[in-house]
Amino acid sequence: MNDVRLSYLDMFLAADPVVKLVIVVLIVASVACWALIADVAIQVSRLRRDIEGGGSGALAALLPSGRDAAAKAIHLPSGQRLDYVETTMRHVLAQALEIADRSLPGLGIITTAAPFIGLFGTVWGIMHSFGAIAAAQDTSLSVVAPGIAEALLATALGLAAAIPA
Repeated sequence: MNDVRLSYLDMFLAADPVVKLVIVVLIVASVACWALIADVAIQVSRLRRDIEGGGSGALAALLPSGRDAAAKAIHLPSGQRLDYVETTMRHVLAQALEIADRSLPGLGIITTAAPFIGLFGTVWGIMHSFGAIAAAQDTSLSVVAPGIAEALLATALGLAAAIPA
C-alpha cells in the first residue's frame, strides 16, 4: 500500500502553486477577518462604556456637546434652538459611529471575495486532478485523491474566511 500522508501541511506542500497561493490568500483573509472582528468588539465595548458614563471616547462627548450647544443656542430664535442642539449632537454621534464602523468595509470585502477565491482554488485543484488522471492514464484513488484533497482544502479555507465575517 502507498504511504499517503494527508496532514494539512503535506496537502499544502503537495498542492499546485496556484492552489498554494489561494490557500495563503485565504489564510491571510481569515486572520484579517478575526482581527477586524476583534476591532469591532473593542469599539463596541468602548461605545458601551461611553454610554454608561465611564468612558472618555467620542461618545462621552455627546452630552457635554449638547450642553454647550444649548448654551450657544440661547441667542437663536426659539424655533432654531432645538435644531441647533440636535444637529450638534448628531454630528458627535456620527463621528463616534464612524470610528466604530471602520472595520465593516474590510469584513464586507472578505465576506464577498473569500468564497469565490476558495471556489477558484477548488476548480483549479479538480483540474489538477484531471491532469493527473490524463498523465497517469489511471483513475485510481491514489491518482485523484491529492488534487481533490487540495481542492477541498481551498474550499474549506474559503468558508473559514467568509463565515466569521
